[in-house]
Amino acid sequence: MKQLIFLKLILILLPTLLFAEESPRFPKEEAGISAYGKISEVNESNNIETLNTALGFIESIDGGRVLENKDSHIIGQVPVKNSVKHDGEEHPVVLLRPRIYIDIDGWMVAYFEKNEETSRMFQWGDYAQNIFSPNILKEALKKILEELEMSIEEVNYYHFQYPEASRISVVIDKLPSLTSPRSEEKNNFSVTVPENIKEASYTVFYKKRIGGSCLYTVKAGENFELDESGRCQGEPFKYGFYPQETFKKKSPQSVVIEGIGAAPLGMGTVLIY
Repeated sequence: MKQLIFLKLILILLPTLLFAEESPRFPKEEAGISAYGKISEVNESNNIETLNTALGFIESIDGGRVLENKDSHIIGQVPVKNSVKHDGEEHPVVLLRPRIYIDIDGWMVAYFEKNEETSRMFQWGDYAQNIFSPNILKEALKKILEELEMSIEEVNYYHFQYPEASRISVVIDKLPSLTSPRSEEKNNFSVTVPENIKEASYTVFYKKRIGGSCLYTVKAGENFELDESGRCQGEPFKYGFYPQETFKKKSPQSVVIEGIGAAPLGMGTVLIY
């Protein structure tokens, strides 16, 4: 049965200017979508110790990587598991490696680079109306905070390439498990793109299978088609940007997802505006 969830989240409003003023060291030109906040327990007496603890933790994680180590801040990469629970089972997972920025003022930011899709935030959890959790960026923050035994009072979201954007909308659609290699399922939903759209991206999930073959297609608007015949042997997640001309603004446009084979299949569409 089709599962359709439509979420609207406000990104960052007032805190944006404050962060920009207090954190001139952050690489704003390189960052895309982000989740951030200020660590409430960091102060002048423990800020260096906090950075060193975070640095050591990132270095100790299998797949972790330190990219920049300064007296004032550190930047690293933290692996976060992306998986799908389907029919009570957690399917094979992939690791995403968002970047983490932490500075002596207590600011902490998890972000993807500007050429990476906002849809990489998806963690395919049990999303509910206006609750975008869990997600990859928030989980990256959580990993570090648990090691530090510290907290962020409120996590906010912001896209550094679109400072005027104020909302993110998410549509999630799932197909059920197909019963045989020749079974076929199709779902469609409608997307209305606002006039001030900044980015439209997608993620597609399918269960990785051993043996056999399957295919899926995604069609959106009037000119976008993703045909992944036989791809169920490859990576279980695919990310991409919709071409700018895919959706007509302020007009409902159909997105159709179709699967043939024995693998569960789902997709998410993310709009930044």
